[in-house]
Amino acid sequence: MKALTELSIHNCVRLLWVPGPGHSDIVGSEEADKLVKQAAAAEYIGPKPALGFSTIAVRSKVRQWDHNLLLLVCVS
Repeated sequence: MKALTELSIHNCVRLLWVPGPGHSDIVGSEEADKLVKQAAAAEYIGPKPALGFSTIAVRSKVRQWDHNLLLLVCVS
């Protein structure tokens, strides 16, 4: 868990669950199961959003800004 936390400081970390039969045949799956249970039980520690806006709202504004900038360039 400590290694994952350190890795996530400067990297985007995403955990994916691999369902279905055959999961037990994957090397390291027992260790992964143990770590997942530890992580699920731990309190979330992470950065708070720098802006009080959702990702969708920010993307919308960036697209609007980009569109307006394009219009200014085309008109100029």
